[in-house]
This record gives sequence, C-alpha cells and structure tokens, in this order.
Amino acid sequence: MRSDFIGNCTEFPGLAEATNEGQYLVPRMSREERRAAICGPVAVGGGEISPRLVLRLLNDVGRPDQLPILQHALLRTWDYWAGHHAAGEPLDLRHYEAIGTLREALSLHAEEAYRELATPREQEVAEKLFKALTEKGADSRGVRRPVRLEEVAGLAGAEVAEVAAVVERFRAPGRSFLMPPAACRSPARPSSTSRTRA
Repeated sequence: MRSDFIGNCTEFPGLAEATNEGQYLVPRMSREERRAAICGPVAVGGGEISPRLVLRLLNDVGRPDQLPILQHALLRTWDYWAGHHAAGEPLDLRHYEAIGTLREALSLHAEEAYRELATPREQEVAEKLFKALTEKGADSRGVRRPVRLEEVAGLAGAEVAEVAAVVERFRAPGRSFLMPPAACRSPARPSSTSRTRA
C-alpha cells in the first residue's frame, strides 16, 4: 500500500491492526491521548499552554490522519509564541490564530517559503517543481511522486543548480516541505541523481 493512503486504514475497524503486522501505524488516539500529545511536548520545552488553546486544538483535530498537521501547527505556534509573548504568558489562542490555525498553518508556511524566492524565475521553477511532485490518483486526490532533480530542471527549462536552490528554500531548518530535510543532506552539492519528494 502506498504511504499516501496509510492514514485511511484507521477508518476501517481492524485494518490498522492488520497493517501493523508488517509496519507500525499510530493507533487511533483517544481525546485524552491527543491531549497528552499536545501538552507533553510543551511541558518538555519548558512552556505552558492555556486550557482554552488545548480545548481548541482538540476540537480542531478531526480525522486521525491529521496528527502530522497538528504537530506542524504546534511547532509553528511555539515558534510564534517564542517571539511574541509577554512575560509569563502561556501559548494561547492569539499565537495559534496568528499562524493560521490547523486549517491554514501549512499553507501559510509554504506561502512564506514561496515569498522568500527572490525572482519570478525562482517562483516559476517552484511551481514546476511542485506540479512535478504531485499527480492525481483515480479519486482525484493528490499523490506524491518522487522525481529526479534533472527531470524537474528539464520541465522548468532550468539548470539543476537553479532547481536545487529553490529546493533549499522548502527544506530549510524548520521546514520539511521537501525530503530529505536539511538536517539529512550531505555537505556536497545535490547531484543529478538526487531525488526530491514532497
């Protein structure tokens, strides 16, 4: 089964458990387990989170496959809080809403990276890159498609180095829109055999 559809396994009783025989899926979490997943990392980081923000996050998380989006929104909320909180102020609704909530946090973060591209040419390369990384499945759902840097370069009419520079914007520290993340890259420049994944 493609990893794009693993999250759907939780929708059918017993399927996640059967799939776990070959790999481990995070089981469906109860509301209290989700609360612990929200509050635990904040406490480990030495912060506090307001009860009303915890309640809002619990209510905003709908499907079980939204846990990675929750993680992203919490990280963005933490980063915003770190730079915009009053002394003694916990993470609160204003910090969460400033990053776009669960609904928009990912899109706003990607748009932030896109705006950092210096020229219209870089933006054009980014558009070709992300179109190349996604294809439509039978149900019109976007499905990830790994591609080689030189393939994207060919589609964009660009040099591999131009594409690599754009890729770096989307996998910079604190961003993981493209894989492998910045922390995993080697010090060498990307080669023509490097693969990029959304």
